[in-house]
Amino acid sequence: MNITANATAEPLLSPPFPEHLAFYSKSGTPSNAQRPLCLPAIYQHSTDEKVTTTLRCIDLQNPTSIHDYLQHELDLSRLDKIFKHLWWAGLPRFARPLHQQVAIGRKIVVTEHVDCHLVWSRGFILVKPLPSFLLDHGIWSEHLCKHQLLYEQARGFLLTYLCLICHESDLKVAHDTGLLPDTIHWPWWTQWTAAVASHLPHDQLEHVHPRYMYAELRLDRLSQIYGLCSKTRSVAALVRGYHHGYADYTTFMQRNTTWFLLAVVYMTIVLTAMQVGLGTEQLHDNESFHRASYGFTVFTILAPLLVFGTMMLIVLVLFIHNMWYTLGKQKTR
Repeated sequence: MNITANATAEPLLSPPFPEHLAFYSKSGTPSNAQRPLCLPAIYQHSTDEKVTTTLRCIDLQNPTSIHDYLQHELDLSRLDKIFKHLWWAGLPRFARPLHQQVAIGRKIVVTEHVDCHLVWSRGFILVKPLPSFLLDHGIWSEHLCKHQLLYEQARGFLLTYLCLICHESDLKVAHDTGLLPDTIHWPWWTQWTAAVASHLPHDQLEHVHPRYMYAELRLDRLSQIYGLCSKTRSVAALVRGYHHGYADYTTFMQRNTTWFLLAVVYMTIVLTAMQVGLGTEQLHDNESFHRASYGFTVFTILAPLLVFGTMMLIVLVLFIHNMWYTLGKQKTR
């Protein structure tokens, strides 16, 4: 399957649900407003790994403008670059339902970046709310079904929601976390998902973007892949990772030195045990134990200095990189 081309799809492609089950229709139901209500007026278009953003307006009379917005909302190009390595970040299985995500201690955190959808780390999982335009039969027939890549990305995204919301309790979690509007009720959801499921047989995922084969992706391993893969490797990717959740250097230091605090506790216990050992008759004159104690003592002195120096070097590199980027943007204004 070609995951980079954006060729026009064949006429055989069709919306994954019938028009009478569309939450938004050409008549504007259920809100009695015009159908374009499912699209925003403006959106922020991200470039430079989501560092730089520009405001763009959606011209509802211009199909190209709508296409650009849909392409932005469904863009998986970052994951396309590292797709062959995704096995390291996730297993080829379906996503856990929302109630189970909560049960295993994960907080549902909303993200509007589709390439961060179902990316998890300790204590949370990022989930993109179901876009209103994917509930609009007209958007499917007039735009998504006419472009192969958009069609595959949209179908794959719908597949994740079939897995995330399997029970009425899942729908309640979706309402509470803002993943779905409160106006979507369980009877309609069951009818709609039944129609989509019949169009998306789980045993043959044809016309589904391959990223969604892996469902949940582990953030720390994604960052390892993104920082080391030849197609994405850079100083910024190596330091920032795939997705960083800090806005200042203090938070960066706190999140990246927690492991060392545990190591310091362990080294303290070992040093205490060595001191006790040196006071015993069995080890007091043991030359091998003396050498081991000496070596570990030197290591304990030097290791914190090495780690602290490395962290300071990383912060310095980050500061220089951010300063260079800021000055560069200032010159282009």
